[in-house]
Amino acid sequence: MDLTMVNLDDVLPQATIMVVSVTASTTSGQPLSADILQKVLDAASIALQLDEDKSLILQLVQQKMHKIAPNLSTAVGTEVAARLMGVAGGLINLSKMPACNVQVGHSTQCDIWSCRRVRYV
Repeated sequence: MDLTMVNLDDVLPQATIMVVSVTASTTSGQPLSADILQKVLDAASIALQLDEDKSLILQLVQQKMHKIAPNLSTAVGTEVAARLMGVAGGLINLSKMPACNVQVGHSTQCDIWSCRRVRYV
């Protein structure tokens, strides 16, 4: 299978796509057994479902952000506002957080920020 024909942009950060592409092109692998292949396919299906669920939850939170934090949502957008509140642990904690900590949120919360969307707010 030619990995360059697979679009991974919606699922993986760009850096991970590059690592997967380079590894796939330089590795002389061997076919997987039917049992292992099925486990890999099941895991991939679960990962895709989790990504879809994450998107639905983020969409719900974004819809509610204009009511929860209207000024913040207007200033930075609903997606960033939702992510900031998630990193901070809520609106009260975000309001108590020094501005210098908000700026470095990307480097300390890489999994929440998805390591590909926003470096600084």
